[in-house]
Amino acid sequence: MACGLPVISTRVGLVPRLIEEEWITPVNPEEKVVELTKKKLSLLENDIDLRRKVGQRNLMEIHRNWTSEIITKNWDKLFEDSVR
Repeated sequence: MACGLPVISTRVGLVPRLIEEEWITPVNPEEKVVELTKKKLSLLENDIDLRRKVGQRNLMEIHRNWTSEIITKNWDKLFEDSVR
C-alpha cells in the first residue's frame, strides 16, 4: 500500500481498517476464496485505470493515517494511558 499498489486480502488483523471492502475476500466454507481472489485480481490486471485508482487510494490512506509519526503518537498515548 505504501508503494501505491492495490491490495487484495482476507479479513485479518487491521485489513478492514486499511482497504476497501470490495478488495477483501471472505473466508467462509461456502465461499470459494481462490476463485473470488482470482476474479478481483483479474479486474485489476485488465483495467489499468482501476489499478492506478486503487493504488493511489491505498497510498493516500497510508500517508493520511499510518505514518511513523502517527504510529509513534498512538504508541505514546497508549503508554501514557496505561500508567495513569
